[in-house]
Amino acid sequence: MNDKPATLNVPDSLRYWQSEAGSFHAVVGAVDAALKTDVTDADRWRKLAHVRFVTTMLQRFLDRLFAAEECDHLAELDRHPEWRHRVNELRSEHAALRSGLTQAMSQLDRACAANVAACDDAFDKLCQLIKAIQQHMHRETELVQDCFDQDYGGESG
Repeated sequence: MNDKPATLNVPDSLRYWQSEAGSFHAVVGAVDAALKTDVTDADRWRKLAHVRFVTTMLQRFLDRLFAAEECDHLAELDRHPEWRHRVNELRSEHAALRSGLTQAMSQLDRACAANVAACDDAFDKLCQLIKAIQQHMHRETELVQDCFDQDYGGESG
């Protein structure tokens, strides 16, 4: 019986991450652009509607991405004892980020364009959540790279 875990096909995982990273950055860029748009009080409702729309895209993207990772990518990495702790941390972050995004959507839905303070508060909290999501994605990418470095002794090219 061989006790050594199966080697992850890291080049496939890195290609997956490269593909997903482009989509992730595009969706986050859309949310970021919507949040940074300066508007007059009369047009605040347009900004709020646009932020809601692109945040819904982000929520759908992350739901799909996290589900795929949990069933495939992270499940495969979890078979390696030396990475299990990091995998479990990332999985628990998925739940927290999903919850945070649901709360942000609820706050956006409750915000009224006429209430500048409520809109600005919702926008600020969404900006903080976007930063947390970006940090999470960076840690996941680092984990895949570490796996590649350990299994193959180098960087992908």
